Parts: sequence; structure tokens; C-alpha cells
Amino acid sequence: MVATRLDDALLAEYAERRFGYGSYDAPVWFVGMEEGGGGSLNEVRLRLETWAKLVSQPLDDLRDYHLALEFPKVICHFTEPISLQRTWAGLMRVLAGLRHETPTNGHLRQYQADQLGRHGAETCLLELLPLPSPGATVWHYDTWSGLPQLESRRAYEAYYAPRRVGALRQLIALHRPALVCFYGLTHATWWRQIAGVELREVALPPNKGGFVGQDGDIVYLLLQHPVAFGVTNSYFSSAGAHVSELVRQRIADDAGDEAHVAGAGPATDVATVQPWVVRQAAPSRGTARRAATDVARAGGRVATRVRAGVARLQKGIRMSLPMQGQHRPRPNEAGVGSQPDWHTFYSVAGDGMVDSFVARYPSLRPLLAHAPAAIDRYFGPHAGLRLEVFADPDAEGAEHLYLFVRTDAPFEEAYERQRRLDEEWWLDAMLEARGMMTVGIELA
Repeated sequence: MVATRLDDALLAEYAERRFGYGSYDAPVWFVGMEEGGGGSLNEVRLRLETWAKLVSQPLDDLRDYHLALEFPKVICHFTEPISLQRTWAGLMRVLAGLRHETPTNGHLRQYQADQLGRHGAETCLLELLPLPSPGATVWHYDTWSGLPQLESRRAYEAYYAPRRVGALRQLIALHRPALVCFYGLTHATWWRQIAGVELREVALPPNKGGFVGQDGDIVYLLLQHPVAFGVTNSYFSSAGAHVSELVRQRIADDAGDEAHVAGAGPATDVATVQPWVVRQAAPSRGTARRAATDVARAGGRVATRVRAGVARLQKGIRMSLPMQGQHRPRPNEAGVGSQPDWHTFYSVAGDGMVDSFVARYPSLRPLLAHAPAAIDRYFGPHAGLRLEVFADPDAEGAEHLYLFVRTDAPFEEAYERQRRLDEEWWLDAMLEARGMMTVGIELA
């Protein structure tokens, strides 16, 4: 008998955990709206099953995952004769523009097959929405799944997009890539929420707009989608060159005097890195890793982390489905100088996992006791706070605590409140959390 539905448990896990391809430590991140494909039930089922076989990682290796799918239409992007994928080609031209270079199609094919979105390499390919889809006007998951958040495309976007905006913001804050490049101007509202900084318009040939912003050592770039009508190869290479000049100027302004005092030579520019390697001289993983490090340094980025143990965090941010049942009532705030029992503020999931986790990391107790008052300042009345511990299946013994703020505010308002919470309280409080806890929101 032919199955006509997807495994909802696997589908839900995939949608909650998977973000794309590459490595979070990569200096260059590309963020799109959603992955293509998903045109048939069997294709999506195979994608889910392949992901599960590859240890269900938040980030897959682009080449390894697609070769494991064994679809002729995707294998051709990684085996001879290599076919250029249009979206990836545009993104690779941004990388080429960082060096003020125009690669041949042969160079692009080489890079696509061997380096783009690989584990341990220099690029991370992420998606705002988790499920593959052939287009914004096509929706099959309502007939393939019984999950309520997939009953329509509108419900799907309303459920997952705000959650993943918050997750991407936290991932950027933790890993601080040198460049985050969003593509698809149609979705600029989401990209601006993720960036959290002003993105100003810049002119890129041929008369196509783009947007750029900076947050300390991170450059944000917002571009047309590579398959949008009228965009050319020069548009993407010009965008890369524009970022390179921004970085060059920042290094000149901020680091020149320091380099002279230290007796160092001139600062390295992003444009000095050569990513285009012919096939017969394909780099080893160590070479690719050094190239990634060079790009990060050339971007003028100082790799500051919340703490050395941040590497123990999960490789992805999990968004939990809303809890069933009632939340515990919250008592009045404790007086100044006191430390109330943190249990009274939260509903707790996981059969003692939270208590066990906090017992292992007792420094979290005062943070959990006083976090509700800080959250109240930004969210006002809300539907409760929830704690849950998630274990990383890719690293034995690695666990992470999540504090979810449940709110019935419209999602744009909710994420504006979260943005203010992050910027004015949480980014400092993370030091107290010592990399062991993340704050997110759930829409009621």
C-alpha cells in the first residue's frame, strides 16, 4: 500500500531543528526564504528520511546531503558534467566580488561542487522557513500532514517565520559571522527584523537596488533574489565589492593606528582572499578552514564569544511547539535584594530535566529568579514563561536550557519587544548564563 501522508513526528522535528547547510563558524552566511523542491510527496519523504539518516543535524553538508538524495536533478550540481544552480551561482558571485574578481563558469562549478555549504568551509546557507516548497503559491503540506501549523501556507508562515527570526538573531549574536547576506527583497520585513539595524539603500548596477547595514564587526547585505527578473551577474559581484570596500574603510578608520603601534603591517582586506580554485588543485579541508579564518580576519572581525564554552551549545536553535495545558500563575515580584524560588515563575517540561540541569549549573538560579521581572518590562502582561531542556543528539551529554516567553501579541509587535529585550537586557545577561541558556518567544 502506498503511503499518502508524511511521518508527522519526523516532519515536525525537521521543521523545528533544520536550518540549512554548512557551518555556523563560517564567516559568510547566506539567508534565503525557503529551499526549493518539495513538488511531490515521495521527494519530501526522501528528504526527511535522508536527513534522519545523516544524524538529523541542524546544518547538513550541501554536497553530502544532495548526493545522498540520489535525485538526478540535484546530483548534477555536484558530479560531472556539473550544472550550475542559478540561486547558488548568484551567491557565489557575491563571494567573488569580495575579491573584485569575475570568475568563469568553470570556477563557479568547481566551487559549487567542492566548497559551497560544506562542513568546515567558509559559507553557511540558511533558510527562514524550514520546508522545501516549489513556490509561494503552491501548498501541499495540508494534504500530506496532520500538523495544525501546516493547514495552510498562511498558517505555516505565521507559525514558523517569527520563531525562526528569533532563532536566527540568536545564532548571529552567538557566532558573529563577518557577512550576513539576505536575498529576496520581497521578504525585506523579515530580513530587517533579523538584522536589527538600519539597512540603507545602495545603488548596484544595472540600476538595481540593494541594502547594507553594519552592527559592529558584522556587515548585513540585502539583495535581489538571484532568479529575480532583470538581475545580472555584475549585480552580485558589485555587491561583494561594495562590502569589501566597507570593510577596507572600517579597517582603515578603526585599526590603522593600532597596527602601527603594534608594529604590524597593513591590515588584510577581504579582497585579498582567493576562493576560486581549479579542480586539479582542489584544497584540503584544512586549506578551506584556513581560508575561512582568513576571510573572518580580513573582515576586521574580532571573534568574541559569550564564553569559551559556547561551542558546547546546540548546533541549532530548537523552537518548541506550544505547551498543552495551563501555565502556572505568577506571584508578585520579590523585593529588592531577595532571590525568590525560581520554580514559582515557570511552567516546566521534561520530567525533572530542568531541575537536574539547574542543579548542575547553579549559577543559573539567580538569573532564572530575576529574569521574569526583566521580561515583564518589555512584554508587559503575557501568557506565561516556560522552561525546557533540549539534548543535542550530535554531542553526548550536551544539553541546553530554553526560556520561552508566551505572548498573544501580534508577531511583529512580539518580535519588536524581543529585539528590545535582546539589545537592552539579554545580550548582557548572557554572560551570567555562561552559554547555557537561550531566551525565545512562543506566540499564543
